[in-house]
Amino acid sequence: KWTVAERSLAALGVFEALLLREGAADADAAALPALVGGTTTYVDVALYEVLSELAEEDNVGAAWAEQLQLPALGAFWRMLGALPQLCEYETSARRLPRYERPGYVYIQ
Repeated sequence: KWTVAERSLAALGVFEALLLREGAADADAAALPALVGGTTTYVDVALYEVLSELAEEDNVGAAWAEQLQLPALGAFWRMLGALPQLCEYETSARRLPRYERPGYVYIQ
C-alpha cells in the first residue's frame, strides 16, 4: 500500500518521463513541448496548478523540482508560469484562493 507521498511522486515521475521522451533532452530547454499536442491545453494548466501547489512554502517550497529530482517538470512549470495569460490569471480575482486540506500531505 502506497502513501499519499509515494503516489504523488510516482504520478509526477510519469509526467517527468513524458516531458523527457517528448523531446526535452535538456531539462532546461527553452521551449518544452506541451503534454498533449503542440499547444498549451487544460491538461498543461491542471498540471501547472498541482506543481504550483508543491511550490508553496507550506508544502515542498520553491526548490521542489531540485529537491524531488524532477528537472523537466521544473522547467515546464517555469515555462508555463511565464505565459502572460497565466501570469495575469494568477494575480487576478478570478483565481480561486488556496484552502486548507486537513490531513492531506503532498510530500512528507
